[in-house]
Amino acid sequence: MCSRTVNVLLVEDDEEDYLITRSLLSQIKQVTFALDWVATYEAALESIANHQHDVYLVDYRLGPHDGLEFLQAALANGCRAPIILLTGQSNEDIDLAAMKAGAADYLVKGQIDASLLERSIRYAIERNRTLEALHKSEAQLDGILGSLKDVVWSATAPNFEMLYMSTAVHTLYGRSSGEFAANPNLWFEVVHPDDRPWVEHESQALLHSGSKDLEYRILQPDGTLRWVRDRAYLVCDAGWKTTRINGIITDITERKQAEVALKQAMHKNSQLAAAISHIGTGVTLSDPTLPDNPVIFVNPGFTAITGYTAESALGKNCRFLQGPETDPSTTNKLRQAIAQRQSFTGTLLNYRQDGTPFWNELTLNPVFGDDGTLINFVGLQTDVTARKQAEAALERLRRQNELVLNSAGEGIYGLDLEGKLTFINPVAAQMLGWDADALIGKLIPGFVHSSQPKGTLHWQPGSIDSAADQCFLHHVREEVFWRKDGTSFLVEYISTPILEHGALIGTVVTFQDITYRRQAEAALRESEERYAIAVQGAKDGLWDWNLKTNQVYFSPRWKSMLGCEEDQIGSSLDDWFNRIHPEDFEHVQAALLAHFAAQTPDFESEHRMLHQDDTYRWVLCRGLAVHDDDGKAVRIAGSLTDITSRKRTEKQLLHDALHDALTDLANRALFMDRLERAIERGKRHEQYLFAVLFLDLDRFKRVNDSLGHVIGNQLLIAIARRLQLCVRLEDTVARLGGDEFVILLEGIESASDATRVA
Repeated sequence: MCSRTVNVLLVEDDEEDYLITRSLLSQIKQVTFALDWVATYEAALESIANHQHDVYLVDYRLGPHDGLEFLQAALANGCRAPIILLTGQSNEDIDLAAMKAGAADYLVKGQIDASLLERSIRYAIERNRTLEALHKSEAQLDGILGSLKDVVWSATAPNFEMLYMSTAVHTLYGRSSGEFAANPNLWFEVVHPDDRPWVEHESQALLHSGSKDLEYRILQPDGTLRWVRDRAYLVCDAGWKTTRINGIITDITERKQAEVALKQAMHKNSQLAAAISHIGTGVTLSDPTLPDNPVIFVNPGFTAITGYTAESALGKNCRFLQGPETDPSTTNKLRQAIAQRQSFTGTLLNYRQDGTPFWNELTLNPVFGDDGTLINFVGLQTDVTARKQAEAALERLRRQNELVLNSAGEGIYGLDLEGKLTFINPVAAQMLGWDADALIGKLIPGFVHSSQPKGTLHWQPGSIDSAADQCFLHHVREEVFWRKDGTSFLVEYISTPILEHGALIGTVVTFQDITYRRQAEAALRESEERYAIAVQGAKDGLWDWNLKTNQVYFSPRWKSMLGCEEDQIGSSLDDWFNRIHPEDFEHVQAALLAHFAAQTPDFESEHRMLHQDDTYRWVLCRGLAVHDDDGKAVRIAGSLTDITSRKRTEKQLLHDALHDALTDLANRALFMDRLERAIERGKRHEQYLFAVLFLDLDRFKRVNDSLGHVIGNQLLIAIARRLQLCVRLEDTVARLGGDEFVILLEGIESASDATRVA
């Protein structure tokens, strides 16, 4: 894009989208972005009025306003920077309306990554700069051509159909450029009947000679006769094929009248000065019979043009008007014409008396006496500096336009109304694999631009040229272009109509290769699909808590894990926290606050939540918070996993490890743990007393041997129940193994309490 900082204004009423946009821009390493943010329609218009930003990113929804209203208001207020609309969902109708209204691009939130955002901004800025430069050049060109008194024209070859005529045509011909465009023969019909045959012949000869310089008469609609000088040259493409004819027509009526008046006055020397004194054209008379062909007469028109008085000019050769920048080749032709006693017409750079240069269009004619003797040379001078400056400005504009096209980062080419290529920049030629000169004049639709059904080259009319047909900008986000070697690639292009004086004359197409972008998008979709499948396979519920609005998104799986339908849980935080078991709530809250304060790398909590059937389910809740630049948590998202079965299994395993499998009494390990704690408590508190009772069953082996182990086991279970009924809840009855039991009595008053229990 460029090395300087790109100033971006985001118009967005959601701070979260601002943070996301800032994060995306910070990921772009090749460009530095300065992001400003306003949240309202009014603030955005006020900021745009200051013209301090290179590009605007505008949310389509701005309170009671929408993006199209903003576009219209911004452009009406003189916004020159490109505007990119951002929307929450894709809509082709809105997309088309936005592009017609003047949007540089239209992006869908949720589908924007750093690479796409950088390309969209870069493309919008470069295209805007290119169009501004072209529009500026066109405006300057129209201004220059409109200020000229000469008629600048361009016609097709070889049939002379008018492509362009400057506004001066109405003054000179008394007819509009539209009349010439409607009637190609009008070009010759306005020529004086006596001059028409040879003018048509010389014009046709132009197709072979390459140029023409004619002086002839034309007739205006009211019958007024005017003299014109018609100069033209052929314009060829790189293959030397003639494409058009460009020319300029100058009104030389006054000069011709001066020549006629001078020739008539030559026969009446006494009336010479009076005949030409009021002619605006500079007139000189020199005497070739005297040494160095000195000037013997100048009229006031000459003194007005050159600044020399008649006294200072008389007696000198006209070369005193020449200077250091006068073209020697032109002066040599002038000297040869004088030496051969012939007429001369040419343009020289002359200098006024004050030293300022001016362009002098000189016509020099010899005057012969009745006996054929050379008597004088009559020179007519016309100051054409303004015209030469205009021609130089036109050339500068041409080079400037060429530089703009060549430096643009995207491919750019132009088409005429027939779809033939009129120009192409190097980037476009390189992307298409062609030499630029080889494409000029080619019918581009169907040649490099097409659809690609089933891998075949197939042109579908009405795509690129639809902008020309409908006279509005046409934006296509995906199309197929073909290279010279037969390979194809995906492009995004914008086709813009070219209008001249309100008439459509062609189309400009800017395009960029989006092959890598589409590949990246496909990879992203594949990654998202893998993530969706993984989440679905994991059977976890997802949640997303916006800490600024306190709104929470709960996925359908999150709700179904608690036995709820989609509409039974909304987006309130209470829908979550009110279901947490009261004994677990403080633990969950403490874990969340610790993570918000960045004291823990993530949030993780195992707790109970109320199911729709009024039972509690164990869940594992995990999440990760997003913090702003101030370290404040603004968003946290995560997952919810049902671990009820796991908790039940863990509880059962713990119980089995500490209890006898037959009687469900405490086993040796649990008894010894509680005995050790009682001993430690007795050491800390002298008044604390406890007792241990040990008992076994006499003749229990005889029961097993006589009645069997089943009956023996039933007897052990019954004895265990009897023992539990004899003690308090805080006491422990344990089975050590076989028929051995032990009882721990805690917190007794005296030894007699133990005796009484025994």
